[in-house]
Amino acid sequence: MNRSCPDSARGAGRRWLTALAGSSFLVLAACDGGDLPTGDDPDPSVGVQFAVTANDGNPAQGELVVEGTNGSLTITELSFVVEEIELEGIRGTEDFERGPLFLDALLDGPVVAVSSREVPPGRYDELEFDIEAVDDDDLMAEMRVVYSAWPEDASVRLAGFFESVDGEVRDFIVYLDAEVEVELQLSPPLVVEDRDEEVLVVSLAPGLWFARGDGTVLDLSDWNHIPGEELAELEVEIEGGFLKVEWDG
Repeated sequence: MNRSCPDSARGAGRRWLTALAGSSFLVLAACDGGDLPTGDDPDPSVGVQFAVTANDGNPAQGELVVEGTNGSLTITELSFVVEEIELEGIRGTEDFERGPLFLDALLDGPVVAVSSREVPPGRYDELEFDIEAVDDDDLMAEMRVVYSAWPEDASVRLAGFFESVDGEVRDFIVYLDAEVEVELQLSPPLVVEDRDEEVLVVSLAPGLWFARGDGTVLDLSDWNHIPGEELAELEVEIEGGFLKVEWDG
């Protein structure tokens, strides 16, 4: 598997923390960003970015294809709401929290969730984040500038097409009432010092959310968004290296 930090996050040192569930569904990369712009701010720099990978862990950019025995699901647009990101501090370090956040165009390349120079010095041994809908008027206004039809109870938006084995192609734009909970131990702990400039790249494989155990893939065109209709629900838990998905269509 070829795992590499984005060019903007590549430096002399790097640390990889990997969680596995059959295949890689989440990789957290901590890269020394010695070549990042420093500006005039003397504070330490740790940014958190979200990126998308295919189910095999290879980077996905432009589109994400999930193959199944019943056809192929191609996702061309992915956006979601992060209710909260938390780094748990140890040895006297206070927990670091940010959110809610709207992350858009994730298939265009890594998206910054926490900008550099936000995480204070200290030691952190766990990353937690939740993707879910939030009751926040300002955030909803921000999302509806980009997607005017975004429903209040939606946390994920996907667009793309499904191609069946007989060649029929069906487009979709889907909003999901999704809850994705991630808890990942950082081992060794992330140590932020005054001289540090690092980027944590959280790489998700959302294709696994739509792959079924029988080898088929979900046809998301069945859940095309119709204003006023109830949204499909998706629950994903990633904890201690295992993935559990519950889909309520």
